[in-house]
Amino acid sequence: MNKRKIIIDCDPGIDDSLAIMLALKSPEVEVLGITIVCGNSPVKMGFENAKKILEHMNRLDVPVYIGENKPLKRDYVNALDTHGADGLGESFLPRVLGYQQEIGAVDFLADVLKKEKVSVIALGPMTNLAKLIQKDPEAFDQIEELVSMGGSFKSHGNCSPVAEYNYWCDPDAAALVYDTLYKNGKMIHMIGLDVTRKIVLTPTILEYICRLDKETGEFIRVGSSKVQKTNVRVIAATNLDIPQAVKNGKFREDLYYRLNTIPITIPPLRERKEDIPLLFRKFAADFAEKYRMPAIRLTEDAVKVLQDFRWPGNIRQLKNVTEQISVIEQERIADGATLRKYIPENDPMLPTLTGGHDKGDASFASEREILYKILFDMKKDMNDLKRLVYDLMQNEPQQETVVTEPTTSLVLRNLYNQEPGQFSPAPSPTMINHREDRIQDTEAVIEESFSIEEKERELILKALEKNHGKRKLAAKDLGISERTLYRKLKEYNLEN
Repeated sequence: MNKRKIIIDCDPGIDDSLAIMLALKSPEVEVLGITIVCGNSPVKMGFENAKKILEHMNRLDVPVYIGENKPLKRDYVNALDTHGADGLGESFLPRVLGYQQEIGAVDFLADVLKKEKVSVIALGPMTNLAKLIQKDPEAFDQIEELVSMGGSFKSHGNCSPVAEYNYWCDPDAAALVYDTLYKNGKMIHMIGLDVTRKIVLTPTILEYICRLDKETGEFIRVGSSKVQKTNVRVIAATNLDIPQAVKNGKFREDLYYRLNTIPITIPPLRERKEDIPLLFRKFAADFAEKYRMPAIRLTEDAVKVLQDFRWPGNIRQLKNVTEQISVIEQERIADGATLRKYIPENDPMLPTLTGGHDKGDASFASEREILYKILFDMKKDMNDLKRLVYDLMQNEPQQETVVTEPTTSLVLRNLYNQEPGQFSPAPSPTMINHREDRIQDTEAVIEESFSIEEKERELILKALEKNHGKRKLAAKDLGISERTLYRKLKEYNLEN
């Protein structure tokens, strides 16, 4: 397979270092060289970091070239507050001596592009590429494909409400590159924050990934004797004690042993405190994108408050707290005092059943308590009904009227006085004085129909009436296709 030749223009940086590692291991690309630009780390620090990565990958044969140390026009602002004092998450890898190139990054780009067409992967600010355009525009035009990690489409910025760092660091360079590509009729592949924000990798998850082996599963279909292979892996998660559930007959034992190949027990959040700030940052970025606002950032004392809290509600509680702070707080930097307003001070320990209790008996007791509660509620309702009936019997006015049916009090008294199983016929009508003014008009109650077909038919008629019989507009109002509306008209005999 012919490898694709690339040059990586970067500012290592944690993320750029990972990208270099992946590129060096990829069988699809050949890294001709690495050019360094000021960005996440100053240009000399980025140069040292690139050498450290190549030493770690045993690939010091790949040349590294120092590029521009400041943006085209604006002042340079690094991102060491995010990437650590050494630009590599404060890993402080040993320095690699020597390995200095005689030419700079811009000259290297020009020399290579004049000889052959290669692709350029721009992982940092575009200052080197902008300088190449100013120095040798014909060489820039020889770039086969330009891929830029930067910018944003729908997501919010990471250093201002709208700006992504790589383009914010040197916006003039980015503008020059985009304008030149547009004039030359060429495309650029932009990989923005909308993509990079979809993944968060914590140390705990990384440890689990390292433990997993690549296995090819085999299975035999029911009724077949042929062994087949699949690359599907089933991952089942639960917070229940499955062995105890099997013992209690609440979970199938054979299914448990089919699933229980590589059990992974994820400890609660309080036992992996190093993940808490990373998860907070991930949730803050998600809510910032959801509510269209800059992400909340934490001070050192705020991080300590997060890690000292027990988090009895685990990750859900952390996520809810992050959302509350993101929505309520006006300042985008939260300190420890701000964080304490959203975390319970006493951290109460809620009572729980201990492991010594028999869960089967507990389940039975719980069901029995539910039945008792239902019976007590029924008894209470009966007592309330008796009191209501008694009040009606005592307060019913003694009035003169024509009795054609038993009065309410008479019926109720009969019900209360007769023995169970007995039946007392209604008393004969009695003629007494009649008063016209006691007669009141009654209003007929029309029972509402709950038929889905009738409601659907009614809505179709209303939509047609609203749109003066225009079926296309009626279908749009109803949220259905015009074809579906025609079918419904025929079904309900409304074609005319």
